[in-house]
Amino acid sequence: MSQLVQPVTRSGERTLARWRTSSTANDSGGAAEVSGANSTSRPGPAMDQENAIAASWCRSSSDMPDTVARGAVTIRSLMEVTRAVEDAEHRLRGVVTLTPLQPSPRLSELYGANILIKREDMQAIRSFKIRGAYNKIASLSADERSRPVVCASAGNHAQGVASACARLNIRGTIFMPRITPTQKVERVDQFGGKLVEIRLAGDSYDEASEAAEAYRAQAGAIFVHPYECLAKMAGQGTVCVE
Repeated sequence: MSQLVQPVTRSGERTLARWRTSSTANDSGGAAEVSGANSTSRPGPAMDQENAIAASWCRSSSDMPDTVARGAVTIRSLMEVTRAVEDAEHRLRGVVTLTPLQPSPRLSELYGANILIKREDMQAIRSFKIRGAYNKIASLSADERSRPVVCASAGNHAQGVASACARLNIRGTIFMPRITPTQKVERVDQFGGKLVEIRLAGDSYDEASEAAEAYRAQAGAIFVHPYECLAKMAGQGTVCVE
């Protein structure tokens, strides 16, 4: 059993959709069994209203997993994301630092609220992006691990991939724009060591990404996208679990 609580914003109004989802889904209706605080379980077609709420929330999100199609989101889809985050949390234990929440007096006073900052700058790579990169690479199958990984990045994503490759003993190639500051290139080299090759290509991220895609096709490598990937999103989502 898992509980999913998500804010839904629509036409300027904010409501809270609360679902308690079962671990199994109704195959005929394509939706999981759901029960609310003042409702009974209603599987199958009777779930239309809940599915519409889920769809409206997901359409408001700019980053959606590639396994979920816009406009066709169901409670089952949201359950898939929830399970992915839970799996990532187990996979990242002992890998990432459990960073604290630190009160911010200045921001709290400015916005009239109790605002806390998650100190992900305390990770080894100084960013939360180690979470997504490690989760993605660690979730590769044995066959996929026999192939190199490749990514394009100008900074934190590159460091996360390099660190994950070194920890998991997987070879990687990282494409960075030629204009990337030397300090960032050196940091990636430091984290990746002998397992990671850095290639400077193009004068922008887009050009470096094109070079990385060409390498992926030529070498049969696994492309680690900076965000369009359920495993990456789930890894980043472990911030919320903590």
